[in-house]
Amino acid sequence: MESAAWQFPATRPLTKLKWEDQGTFFMGANDPTKPNQALNGPEDQPADFTKVDIDDLFDRLLTAKEKPTKTSKASAAEPIAIAGYGRIERMTMPEGWKEVEGEDRSLWQFSVEGRPEVAICLPAGFRPLSEEVAERVSAVLSKPAHVLTPTELKSLNELLMERGEPQKFKMVVARTVELNARKVIVVEGRFAESQQDNYVIYVDKDGSGRQIQQIYYMAPKDDYPRHLADAKESFKSIQWG
Repeated sequence: MESAAWQFPATRPLTKLKWEDQGTFFMGANDPTKPNQALNGPEDQPADFTKVDIDDLFDRLLTAKEKPTKTSKASAAEPIAIAGYGRIERMTMPEGWKEVEGEDRSLWQFSVEGRPEVAICLPAGFRPLSEEVAERVSAVLSKPAHVLTPTELKSLNELLMERGEPQKFKMVVARTVELNARKVIVVEGRFAESQQDNYVIYVDKDGSGRQIQQIYYMAPKDDYPRHLADAKESFKSIQWG
């Protein structure tokens, strides 16, 4: 069954988005007086949104070789696919899952219809890492697929953030895997406070370990196993750019 390719909707209000190495761009509801903060640092200044050419901006922001495929109308039964998103050339969402409506374009979220808490999430942009940690990421990914050792996990705290703190996140497993010919880091576990289960994939942008893209599935602990297989099938559909 063919799927409809999904892209940034230019007609809806947009918020901040940092993507690739183009610097930080601010996108909002055409209100240049409203203060904004960059995703990775407070030094950037808000832009005049009224002068932004949306099509041109997306051309520069996205990493695909061509503009993302235009959205086409599809029946309710056809799964949604996204195209031209970071290292993702194409990815198909589980059948019946819908985009979660909202103004914050710093996160793309697709969920079981009517259940936004059961979702596949794609944070915008690549998160930069320090040179030291980047070298550790590269070293881990250079080895054959394996379960990460306690020493490796400790060395990747900057990458894992809250997921690397045992009091905040109960980790079930952390390992490297080959996902469609690309080595990635996969971490699975549960956040203590929210009782949300989480399956996250860390993707190295260019082999240097300096910039990381995240893709993750989240759900309340009782719902998590019910939709995990669908989420994994979606991850398996990824074609890398």
